[in-house]
Amino acid sequence: LVFLEGLAFFSYMVIIWSDYINYGSYLPIVFISSVIPFVFLMWGLVFLNEIVVIFSFLFKLSFFPFLWWFPYLSSFLNFFLFFILGVVNKVFPVLMLFLNHLVYFGLIFFVSIISILISLISLMASQNDLKVFFAWSSNVNLGWILILMSQVWLGGLVYLFLYLVLISLVFLSFVNIGGFFDQFLNDNNNNMLVLLVVLISFLGLPPFLGFLYKYILINGLVSFDYMQISTIILVLVLILVTFNSFIYINILFKLNVLKFFFKFRSISSFIFLIVIIYLFLSVGLISL
Repeated sequence: LVFLEGLAFFSYMVIIWSDYINYGSYLPIVFISSVIPFVFLMWGLVFLNEIVVIFSFLFKLSFFPFLWWFPYLSSFLNFFLFFILGVVNKVFPVLMLFLNHLVYFGLIFFVSIISILISLISLMASQNDLKVFFAWSSNVNLGWILILMSQVWLGGLVYLFLYLVLISLVFLSFVNIGGFFDQFLNDNNNNMLVLLVVLISFLGLPPFLGFLYKYILINGLVSFDYMQISTIILVLVLILVTFNSFIYINILFKLNVLKFFFKFRSISSFIFLIVIIYLFLSVGLISL
């Protein structure tokens, strides 16, 4: 565990040092964000304190109460470094939390819900910077993954895999694109279409991947063992999921998706209007 953490740390240092001219001023932030969880991890292992070990992983995940370091850093990174620090860097802590049975449902649920709530509020305030938006969105999805994994390990693993596939598509498509949503308004149709598909998928509409992992989440919540609070948990999660859906709806209209689709044949516009109607119906059904 310590060897893998150290190897990951030095790998990130090499990647960022190779482009020191552009990112040198932010090297201390990356250094601190790697050293602090490593110190927490060593402290927890030496003194056999599982809570400290859990907090070292929460720091790596940029979860509450260490929530703001990665979204702040993300706007200064290119998409490749964002993918390494924001996706690859977070898979390992998620898996280690559960492979080592470091699961306290109450703590994981509380931290995840607080992280999701703050991230959703921050999503509303960062609807121009693409990388900051996806940094907060990553916190939302990882929060759902942690909650789901704490009860349904396989379901959480499938959710994690589907999310990785979707977010990898984002960064492979936008590696040469700027970091602001407004730039897509003047960009070519292919990049705009990829962005719309990704946003609609995050919204949870079928037949996109986002619908599948939202279904896995809701289905997993229904099977919670804590029957006395399962209804409260389910209602809380549905409220947050609905709130999340409206944020993505707002982004879609900010990008002027109707104007984009009207550039194509009338049949495409008609289909898109049907999707918009279905979108609102889906949000209404989810909130019931």
